[in-house]
Amino acid sequence: MVDTPKDRQWSRLIEEQISLYDRYFYAIAYRVLRHRALAEEACQQGLMKVWSRRDRYP
Repeated sequence: MVDTPKDRQWSRLIEEQISLYDRYFYAIAYRVLRHRALAEEACQQGLMKVWSRRDRYP
């Protein structure tokens, strides 16, 4: 749930990064894993990890 100004700022930043680099991240994951569903899952897990650690960054 996005409920603070910092969370909203992080949400916008992550959305921007996804729109810019989603295909790039997926391509890397696919090259490593050689499986479409696993590559998609790896990308989702990576984004969730960034989101869950957002309080560690200014």
